[in-house]
Amino acid sequence: MQVRTLSFGLMAGLATVLSMAAFNTTMAAEPGQAVVSYGDLDTSRAAGVAVLYQRIQVAAQKVCASLDGKELPRHAIYKRCKLSAIDKAIADVAVPALTEYHVAHSGAARVGERIAVR
Repeated sequence: MQVRTLSFGLMAGLATVLSMAAFNTTMAAEPGQAVVSYGDLDTSRAAGVAVLYQRIQVAAQKVCASLDGKELPRHAIYKRCKLSAIDKAIADVAVPALTEYHVAHSGAARVGERIAVR
């Protein structure tokens, strides 16, 4: 069995996070990382794509969790971080069915080869 993993971090959107960090000095300065294993999934089938998408969402939530807060600016940073991490992970996996699933379930729109969040 071939083992497939995806590693992604907070680098996407990190400049925005750091530029907005001035309002709160307790904000994490270092990006987190997560590894999403999917060697056990058949990404040619809808069920495998759905499970991989869920794993990517959970990993992005964990990686960006330190940026979340009750204040609206912090929550906006967390949300942007999470969406950027998900978009990057999906692009890195490069499975067309996963990209289509993301577009259908997230409100994202495909722009050329990139995914843009509305």
